[in-house]
Amino acid sequence: MNIIYVHSHDTGRYLSVYDPRIKTPAFDAFASMALTFRQCYCNGPTCSPSRAALLTGVYPHMCGMLGLAHLGFSVDPEKHVANVLKGYGYSTVLCGVQHEIDGARVAELGYERVYCSQSSDYVERDKETTSQAVKFLEERDTNKPFFLSVGYFSTHRPFPEREEIADFVPDVLQDSEATRRDFGGYLKSVQNLDRNFEKLLEAIRSSDDLLKSTMILYTTDHGIAFPEMKCHLTGHGTGVSLMIALPDGRRRGEKTDRLVSHVDVFPTLLKLLGEKTPPWMVGKPFDSVFDGDDRGDGAVFSEINYHVSYQPQRSIRTSEYNYICDFGQYKKLPPSNTDDGISKEVYRKSGYFDLPCEREYLYDLTRDPLEQNNLVKDCAYADVLREMRERLRKMMIATGDPLTKEEVIAAPEGAKYLGSNAYSAAELKS
Repeated sequence: MNIIYVHSHDTGRYLSVYDPRIKTPAFDAFASMALTFRQCYCNGPTCSPSRAALLTGVYPHMCGMLGLAHLGFSVDPEKHVANVLKGYGYSTVLCGVQHEIDGARVAELGYERVYCSQSSDYVERDKETTSQAVKFLEERDTNKPFFLSVGYFSTHRPFPEREEIADFVPDVLQDSEATRRDFGGYLKSVQNLDRNFEKLLEAIRSSDDLLKSTMILYTTDHGIAFPEMKCHLTGHGTGVSLMIALPDGRRRGEKTDRLVSHVDVFPTLLKLLGEKTPPWMVGKPFDSVFDGDDRGDGAVFSEINYHVSYQPQRSIRTSEYNYICDFGQYKKLPPSNTDDGISKEVYRKSGYFDLPCEREYLYDLTRDPLEQNNLVKDCAYADVLREMRERLRKMMIATGDPLTKEEVIAAPEGAKYLGSNAYSAAELKS
């Protein structure tokens, strides 16, 4: 069975499949042939760590991906999906974005062919990515299974300019003319993503042989690049889109609320392929969901180490609660870990980045799905707090989390990052 892995930057769940106020008809079309996961979460709401967990089946701190690839952090390439599948006889192809290793070292990940546009125009770059992927599908060797990674820059900032102001903003975001204008830029970017995805789907659907032999997976790395979202361990930062279409059509057009995470995806793919799971994987396959098993009473572990600045945090999420522990030695969250943009300026002027940083957060997801009311000091939740603390502690110990032994996780030699008082990633260039 072939695999086409389609991924976008900073999209969260802001597609029409999850929010009908957004218009993305190509993703709607794909949802009609796939199983849509409504409760999937990433394991690190920053670009490289999230992808590393997805593509290795282990948590970011277990595969070396403590920060961003272009700033000197790197995944263990031997654990990467491309290397593993190449060992099983697959052709491995990358078209477009990858964020797991420095671009000069991309061959170490196991890709036999790499097609990456060098255009500085991100809209043109995504068009070229689509063209390269379609060309590979048309010229592929039909006698050998393939793994094709199609990576889009959309919906990362900077957004394309948009004159219209959006009619709404995400519920967690401050609603104002400025934030609506900013979110309008996101909507234009996601439309660009949708158009490219439509062309890719057309190429796939034009071949019955391809449809009958190919698993298609779409996801994104983490939440959208707005305050309180990307680089946050609430669901606004860790909640992601996930849609999987199997060639046999099982559960096509359906949705599931089973709780899953990115670290479980690679083991699931291997199980569906009938291949052996490497012994170092910690993710658990959820392939039974395709046979109608929507039960999921586990927990999702997620982490932040380095983004633009050091921000050591950990979380454990169940279907009922989300517990976040901050291991930082600072008094407020680093503003540089929020992407620059109109909305960030709105939050800066409101004093958001001067608010004190709490050491623990506990949210009741039934009564407070937007995760706005911290219950750590609420005596009625004392037992829940103790249980969630213990679950997080056991997970950290079981996975060899360096924060169980060290007060500060050291960055590798040569890695770049800013201090906690830095305001913008642009300061890295100065």
